[in-house]
Amino acid sequence: QFNTENTFLCDCESYINKKPSAYTIEAVEDSHLLAFGNADLEKLYLTYPVFEKIGRHITQAILAYHKEHLNMLLTMSPQQRYEHISENHPQLLQRVSVTQLAQFLGLTRETVSRLRGKMLV
Repeated sequence: QFNTENTFLCDCESYINKKPSAYTIEAVEDSHLLAFGNADLEKLYLTYPVFEKIGRHITQAILAYHKEHLNMLLTMSPQQRYEHISENHPQLLQRVSVTQLAQFLGLTRETVSRLRGKMLV
């Protein structure tokens, strides 16, 4: 998963099940992060109910992003995946390494390099 400026990320399964996440966050660029633990987030929701609605909207956006990624992996050919990222998330092509992009697309580095070359011709 990749996130850019002013976006949110969450391991929803970890939050719901109140268990440590199986994932780590790696910043590939200088970043400022704001992190909330479950207890802090629940307290925020109780103290300021409007944040519960905001949290729901954020969660819906995160789930929609994950569904888009899963659908891409399950239904698109390698070329279609690369084209999808080029059209819908072009900033990723400039900001992440070929290795990171390949992992995200479920492809090898060589396949991504070949597809990138095709797109440039």
